[in-house]
Amino acid sequence: MIRADTAQTPARVPWSIVKPPRHLLRPVGLLLALCVLAGVLVAGMAFPGALAVGMVSNEAGDSVNSVSTDLATGQLPQTSTITDSAGVPIAYLFDQNRDPVAADRISPAPTPDEEYRRDGSANPPTT
Repeated sequence: MIRADTAQTPARVPWSIVKPPRHLLRPVGLLLALCVLAGVLVAGMAFPGALAVGMVSNEAGDSVNSVSTDLATGQLPQTSTITDSAGVPIAYLFDQNRDPVAADRISPAPTPDEEYRRDGSANPPTT
């Protein structure tokens, strides 16, 4: 049994251990204030560059979107198939945009045989 006059009281911690010394508060506070001021100054100096980069990236994104929209709404290019006399495909031409036209709208091109009959020789095309 514990007697009332010998009851244990909690130990008191001296405040000099818990509180930082007063001579350190001012330099630490000044350091923090100067760090905040330097951060604001650097952010203000970097803002025009960041703004310019943002505007350029927005313009690039808009141009990509407009080209993508043009591709999606336009006609797809036609593929031309070159075949041999048996109808077996030899080559496919699809790099250029091709528009389908009726056969009567295609102008006839002279073949080497027609040039031979007309001129007596096959002339290479001049460029």
